[in-house]
Formats: sequence, C-alpha cells, structure tokens
Amino acid sequence: MQATKVYKGLSFALSIFFSVSLFAQEKKIEIPLSSNKIESVHIDNRGLIWLGTEEGLNVYNRETVNSFYSNIVDSTSLLNSEIFRIQYLAGDTVVAFSKNGLNIFKPFGFNFSRIITKSAPVSLIKDLSNNDYWLTTQNNGVLHFSPSLKSLKSLEYDPLNPLSISSAKFNN
Repeated sequence: MQATKVYKGLSFALSIFFSVSLFAQEKKIEIPLSSNKIESVHIDNRGLIWLGTEEGLNVYNRETVNSFYSNIVDSTSLLNSEIFRIQYLAGDTVVAFSKNGLNIFKPFGFNFSRIITKSAPVSLIKDLSNNDYWLTTQNNGVLHFSPSLKSLKSLEYDPLNPLSISSAKFNN
C-alpha cells in the first residue's frame, strides 16, 4: 500500500515535470548591433538594455535598437566608438566609458555630453559623504568631479612633490 502511494506520487510529479517542460519555449531574439563583439552590458531601472561594443553603444527597448557612434564633427556624439564599460548613476544618468573619456547620455536630447581624459578611464566612484565623483584613469591619476560631473581637480603623480599621489596608474 505504501509502495502504491509512493508510485502514484512519483508518477504525478513526473507528469507535471514533463508537461511543464513541453510548454517551455526557447525564443531567439536577433538584435542588429553596431558590432557582434559586446564589451559591456547594463540594464537600467527603466528596463532599457545598454550594450557597449567595439563599434558603438546600443540601447535596446525590447522593440527597437538605437545605435550611437563617434562622429568627429559632432560634439554631442560619443568620444570614441569602442565602449568598454557602462555605468548607471543617480537620476537616470548612463555613463559610457571609452578610451578617450566618459560619455554621459542625455535622454532629453538623445545625445551625449563628454568628459575628455588624457588616458582611458578605469572606474567612476561616488563619494557618499558629499555626492562627488572620483574617476581613476589608466595613466593620468585621479580626477574629482561635482555631483553634476563638473571637473573640480586633478590629482597626478609628481616625482618632485612628496605630497602628490604615489602613482598615476590604475587598472581594473
């Protein structure tokens, strides 16, 4: 009798498992990106999927893809088309890292403001005590920004100044 209950319970569980498995589907989504080499992915709080590639920045809203590229004559385009990191800041601000600096997406103009750096940016860290930002770079020290990302100061290594930072080089 106990074996019958176990058998019925097991058969019931297996039938549910296989019926659920039959209803599961795999859906492939083809998204036309600026490049197939994706270097960074970020999903913001609005559900937009940001994809940084070696040839541009793409934003996907589950219906359409908008691609952004560098344009040397357009100061509201990306600094450089290779986007290797995407970071979300407060206030719906998306920052795309490229080898020439930061690209700050402005949703109302659907374009970018730029922060040009002497070497590639590594990380952007928010100071919670005053909401300022600190940007480390590969070869040019640390940059300090206000909450609105206006440059405040630059800290660089100076071998003749013992009070300067000990290194100007940062890595991921």
